[in-house]
Amino acid sequence: MRTGLAAAALIICISMGYMACSRMRDRVDKLNALCAEIRTLGDSMELSQYRLSEMLDRLGGELWREYTAALTGEQLGAGEAWAATVQKEADGGSLSGLDKQDIAALITLGEAFSSISRAAQADHARLTLRQMEARAADAEKALMGKGKLYSTLGVLAGFAAALMMI
Repeated sequence: MRTGLAAAALIICISMGYMACSRMRDRVDKLNALCAEIRTLGDSMELSQYRLSEMLDRLGGELWREYTAALTGEQLGAGEAWAATVQKEADGGSLSGLDKQDIAALITLGEAFSSISRAAQADHARLTLRQMEARAADAEKALMGKGKLYSTLGVLAGFAAALMMI
């Protein structure tokens, strides 16, 4: 009986450590995906003559579809619709793993959408891309250090709990 409880405690602690590491990895993956999409959007703004809605449709993705729907369905400006979409997706949608600073940096992309000239839109998109790339690099550094720490602490806590139960 005690051995079974010790094994269960070990498994629970190890899985908690790996879940914390997995959340960090999920954040890094989401930030990298957003960077790729923003880079593609910025290149499209710079090189093509498509309207913004057509560029967003070409990106695909849940976030961009929600933004396009907010633009067409609500009586909001481009920047306000972007901020509302990002907040909605952060509260349980495709951006749920990001922290508040990531969301704040992403909301600045709305300035690109509300700019009149294509050059200003591309400049704002590049600025947001640099901010998001810096956030992604910081998240990767944290994953390398803290991710290993969390998984190791989970294993050690599991062994300690198992030893105390035996």
